[in-house]
Amino acid sequence: MKKNISILAISLTLVFQFCAPAKLVFNYDHKCGATGAQGTKVIKVFTEVSKSQEAIDKSGMLAVHAVLFKGIVCTDGTSQSTSKMSKFNYEDKKEWFDNFFKSGKFKDFVANTSSVINSEDRLKLPSGKVKVGVSVQVSYESLKKYMVSQSMADDMNKAMGW
Repeated sequence: MKKNISILAISLTLVFQFCAPAKLVFNYDHKCGATGAQGTKVIKVFTEVSKSQEAIDKSGMLAVHAVLFKGIVCTDGTSQSTSKMSKFNYEDKKEWFDNFFKSGKFKDFVANTSSVINSEDRLKLPSGKVKVGVSVQVSYESLKKYMVSQSMADDMNKAMGW
């Protein structure tokens, strides 16, 4: 009887571990990328992964996260710096932002993701992982309109009286 209960407890533990929603992790660096099409911003995101394809798969989400919560700073003079778009911190509206990212809604604002990794954007780390930089074109203006419509960002035109 005790053996059956132990097996059941172990089985349930494994089921809950694999069925639990994946925790979102936003561990990355970013910088301003090349000039994008009108209404977009190109952001290069750098993240530690086991395989380069993981970086490509995660890069759109990380670039949108950077626009929302970190802002984009261009030091090479290619475009203006922008402050973070969201008027909230992630934790302030965690349920809303978790849904935004987990549902894939953020993909509506990713115009293009590079599938080519340049050798200078790939660094092997002592841990065995690789730090990979991927360029992502974010539909900045569309994202801004959406966030304003959801009351998650301020409409600067209204704030300025335009």
